[in-house]
Amino acid sequence: MELWAIEYQLVNATPEYVFEWLKSNVIEKHTLGDESRDQLEHSLLSRNEKLINLGLALYGDVPSVGYSLFKSDDSNIKRAALSGRSVRPIFLDESWALNDDVI
Repeated sequence: MELWAIEYQLVNATPEYVFEWLKSNVIEKHTLGDESRDQLEHSLLSRNEKLINLGLALYGDVPSVGYSLFKSDDSNIKRAALSGRSVRPIFLDESWALNDDVI
């Protein structure tokens, strides 16, 4: 399925469906490129739905989205973002988790 179709489907789907899609389509399991994943995650973040934000925090791969979620007022979302994929533990020296406001 092309990115525009996936994005259209997810932007208009229920939060429960989006959460399950994020959970079952982590970055290794699909063929979206980095730019496409970035665009998709930012589109989903703009929905500002609690369950979608939780899914992005846990299963999202885009560092700027993870950092945006960490800066939210919801402590559950903050913890999920810190344990999520966007932290990139392999490249921890380049991670958003090392910003002064996080540490």
